[in-house]
Amino acid sequence: MGGEEWPISHTIFGNTKGRLTNKVSLALLNVISRLSRVHLVGNTAVPCFSQVEDLEHWKDVHLRKDNPCGIYIINTFSEKIEGVPHYLSIPADPMMVLDIRAEWSSFDDYLGAFTSKYRIRAKKVLKETDELETQEFMGSEIDGETLTLIAGLLKKTLAGKTLTMSSDLESVLKNYIDSFGDNYRIRIYSSNGNPLGFIGFVLMESSLIAMHIGFHTPEKQNMPIYQRMLYGLVYYAIENNLKSVNFGRTAVEIKSTLGAVPVKNYFIALIRFPWICAFSNIYKNTFYKTKKYTIRSPFKS
Repeated sequence: MGGEEWPISHTIFGNTKGRLTNKVSLALLNVISRLSRVHLVGNTAVPCFSQVEDLEHWKDVHLRKDNPCGIYIINTFSEKIEGVPHYLSIPADPMMVLDIRAEWSSFDDYLGAFTSKYRIRAKKVLKETDELETQEFMGSEIDGETLTLIAGLLKKTLAGKTLTMSSDLESVLKNYIDSFGDNYRIRIYSSNGNPLGFIGFVLMESSLIAMHIGFHTPEKQNMPIYQRMLYGLVYYAIENNLKSVNFGRTAVEIKSTLGAVPVKNYFIALIRFPWICAFSNIYKNTFYKTKKYTIRSPFKS
């Protein structure tokens, strides 16, 4: 499409909590999805690589009379699309991106740019997680045992928080390794030899893009391992002279305390059936609530 290859996928919704009412609702949603021929452009599991900048090509495909697809769902930076009679636009969580400043030659320089309030908080996180040991693996170094470990941590983190979690997370992670090779990296955080969490990321030119995160700390619930892993990405980026860290979506407020700023993006559904579009817009206007965030900045004025 426009000189680029885009995967088209069909989403099957699943219920990680197992409630009967949710199972019935999701089963109905899957039936509607199949009957309406709903296709995702790209893969929402890799949002940084699935955003479509030029919608014109997709508009042309959508409007073709011989197009068998009923609905295309596209992640894009644009809120509107001209020339399409029926579509639905929904704001997605923003991407949180931290630009690495040229004057940061070390992690201490980064923390030095913080106000006293946020520097104290950051150092508290680092102190409370000081016992953690870190191991880093390139894609080619991730063996079967390590793959099973991180898939288990990822499953514990995603359980109950997503409708589309794959039933085979090892294969999902393996696909990343096969696709990105040694540009896909993971960092495993352990305490006394016991793995507690991991974070996966992709190196793309001068940027670091966060991908997967999983953690489980039953013995010390208050350990801020999540924030520690995010700080670890900033440290990695500075040490390797990268220009930016894309933390991805979710946890917007936490990521803003690291200095990341939001980059708006949207999901647009190109819909062939007027009645589905009308129903979807009624549902959106009646029930959909845009998330409210308080964006903070840790940096000095």
